[in-house]
Amino acid sequence: MAGDGEPRKTPRRLGRVLQAAPRPLSKVATTVLALLGAVLLLDFLLDTPVVTLAELLRCVLFGLACLALPVSTRHPAAATVLFLPGSAVAAVATDRIGIVTIMACVLVAVVATVTSARAAAVVLGVLTAWAAGVSVAVYGDLTHLGPYLLFAVPAMVVGLAFGRLRLHTHRTERHNRELLQRQAEVRSRERASLARDLHDVVAHQLTLISLVGGSRARSADPEKLRSALVETSELSREALVELRKLLRVLRDPSSLATDAEPAQRGLVDVGLHDGVQLLVQRLLDLGFTVDLSFDAPAQIRAPRTTVESLLRILQEATTNVVKYAVPASRVVVGVRLSSESLSLTVESEVARARGRVSPELATGQGIIGMQERAALLGGEAIIGPVGQTWSVQVALPLR
Repeated sequence: MAGDGEPRKTPRRLGRVLQAAPRPLSKVATTVLALLGAVLLLDFLLDTPVVTLAELLRCVLFGLACLALPVSTRHPAAATVLFLPGSAVAAVATDRIGIVTIMACVLVAVVATVTSARAAAVVLGVLTAWAAGVSVAVYGDLTHLGPYLLFAVPAMVVGLAFGRLRLHTHRTERHNRELLQRQAEVRSRERASLARDLHDVVAHQLTLISLVGGSRARSADPEKLRSALVETSELSREALVELRKLLRVLRDPSSLATDAEPAQRGLVDVGLHDGVQLLVQRLLDLGFTVDLSFDAPAQIRAPRTTVESLLRILQEATTNVVKYAVPASRVVVGVRLSSESLSLTVESEVARARGRVSPELATGQGIIGMQERAALLGGEAIIGPVGQTWSVQVALPLR
């Protein structure tokens, strides 16, 4: 029979073509096709007596053809190979050409849905040759080829259209998942950035206010108390200025300050040199001895973001000095600007009695913030004890 030999004539590359871009159908569709195949096989068994070995072989082959329907949803090449011999035997030996033609059209539609247009065209061509062979074997001519193509071609077109719709839907869903993931990552980075800014803007000044107030609480010297009040007032004003700037960034553009509003300058607005001097002077006011080394040639300009990050890191480092270093001890601060990087060094003597700092002032968020700021610019921050010295080594690239 012409149909029986068709699987051996199928090109070897057929499998590669059919599996090039598989888009498996859902389990529901596979189950429906399995039930359809089971009903067709049951009908075949009821109408075909199984007495001889040849009749048993025909049933087995037709069962494989029925199995091809659910298999086609995930393995179209294997389904095509399974379908050809059993359906040809059923059409020629048992005169079920109408049933197997419908099965062939369903197979074409499913393959067109789960694979590409090229793969669907290959399967349509193979099954057209199969239909021609079956028509010749049954009728002696190509009478059956016309009705087969009348149903098979529209089935392929519908399958391709449905497959394109499924592919578009799948891509849209994947794009939406990726978009939601990126939005979650952006929100996570925004929360981390907000946490760093709040810590730098508020925690620094509030920590100093707490420490200054606590150190002068038992003093009876009016001059020291007056100095503490002045310093507390200055720190509070700086915190308010920085907090207002942060709130403006978080507000909608329509609520930003107008040009008529007086400009308020915070730590990161005064420049590298003045910002370093301001933080060093704060240590001096608190009784520390500071050895400052500032090497920043005028011909080298650092990006504003790099300068702001370094000042925020130095701000946190000086806060840690005030909290943990030996009171009135020596602090080494070094700032160096080169054509390649902007680097910072802060070294202080660690007090043995660290319990003088209350737990609410020692959260560990400052070190995390310094390391994150350096990492965001592609730099490096090495922070930790070196013997009795607490060392902060930061390098921020300029390129």
